[in-house]
Amino acid sequence: MNDWKSLHQQAERQIRSGQIKSAAALLKTVVPNQVPREWRMPLANLARRTRLINLGLRLLNPIVRPVIELTVRPAHADELIEYAILLERSGATSEAMDLLSTIDSDAHPESLFGKFSCHFSRWEYSTAVPFLKRYLKLAPNEYTRLIARVNLSAALIATGEYAEALEQLAMATERAAAAGALRLRANCLELRAQCCIAQGDYSAARFNLNESELILSAGPTRDSLHVSKWQAFLSALESRSLSPIEAFRVEALRRKDWESVRECDLYALKITYDEKIFDRLYFGTPYESYRRRIEQETGHAPRTRLSTIGEAGPAAPIFDLASGMIDRSMRTNDATVLPGRGQKTHQLLEFLLRDLYSPVRTGSIFGEMFPDEYFDVFSSPQRVRQLVYRARRILNAAGLPLTIAEEDGRYSAKLGELFVRVSLDRRKPSNEEFFISRIQSQFGTRPFTNTEVRALLGLSAGSSQRFLAWAIGAGQANKLGKGPATVYVLTAAATAA
Repeated sequence: MNDWKSLHQQAERQIRSGQIKSAAALLKTVVPNQVPREWRMPLANLARRTRLINLGLRLLNPIVRPVIELTVRPAHADELIEYAILLERSGATSEAMDLLSTIDSDAHPESLFGKFSCHFSRWEYSTAVPFLKRYLKLAPNEYTRLIARVNLSAALIATGEYAEALEQLAMATERAAAAGALRLRANCLELRAQCCIAQGDYSAARFNLNESELILSAGPTRDSLHVSKWQAFLSALESRSLSPIEAFRVEALRRKDWESVRECDLYALKITYDEKIFDRLYFGTPYESYRRRIEQETGHAPRTRLSTIGEAGPAAPIFDLASGMIDRSMRTNDATVLPGRGQKTHQLLEFLLRDLYSPVRTGSIFGEMFPDEYFDVFSSPQRVRQLVYRARRILNAAGLPLTIAEEDGRYSAKLGELFVRVSLDRRKPSNEEFFISRIQSQFGTRPFTNTEVRALLGLSAGSSQRFLAWAIGAGQANKLGKGPATVYVLTAAATAA
């Protein structure tokens, strides 16, 4: 492919008219190492907009993160911004935000687009609104301003600012129609319907959804699926029946639209409250802002900060995610420890089980497991696969009915005949914290010796000494006395935890 300009123009036209699949098929013919430098960023932008994230990263990674920096002209701001947005789409949100923080948003307004995208991915809509409003003032052209206005409307709806959202949508709908941006016009109509549903104007909501459906009738897309979702929610609210939601949930699962599945459970709770569904939704959602929304829209809050999740029978084992303990007492009157407790394989399981709905993207796993390293599209996915392989072996060795599934670079933990005990206070599990918990249970605020720690935790002399040095350095324990008279005592911070 040598006529990069024609390819770019054709794909751009297809995207703006809603022909996403056609644009993606065209872009899949691109071989990254054949693309000249001046066309890498424009093509990466198209790749992102057609959900070909790896293609976009492969186009820009050699420029932004060159193996030998002296052989490549430094990345300019537009390349850094596009790469950061692609990182966010891959799940490497923290790295994306760090990269965007280095760019002057007044000189390069597109960095604001990247910032609000990062906050969107974490359901931080109230934080995203100021970036969107500022971007509206600085956007380089009318089309990008239109995209920002539609996204601002979505953020305002998520934060309950319906009147302001409708004002923005009125302008966006008119300008999308004038520009022939059919997909964006359909998005505006769907968002207007959401406002109408929230305000109880069901007839206006139905009208807007029907209009949006008509525009998107050329074929099944993610946008048309979302219109169907709101039609189902509207029907359920009108009839006070779960049937429309249940039928759509099946379709959302089939289409792998995991956030729509999450929304189905939320709207089902608004029709009929079910504590089991509530706990799965609340404890299985990692976003604090979304959990606040659950409380606001259902009128319920969790009774405790711990919950046991699962669909197993009464004799199934219970896996405590924080401690790595496997309680089989219902069957064999004993408990075992997950092999590799506190290590990266255990940390991977804890991370995957933070979200019981949406599979976790490769970039997100890499960022959590290797926080001090950059995500590299050429090598990081393989390192994640190796970690998953080790975790699967450990699960098999432990006889734990928990599997790790992978599809299109997204990973999820699937529960078999098993319950999992989870906490809202989620953090990486570690052996050290588990040891502190054991010591607290045994000694409380009383002093203890190195010998007693070795006996309690089953550690060698060297391991015990290293653990106690860690505990002192981490502010979890204090050392008293010298020589044979040395004792240790947990600090107030350790006993409070």
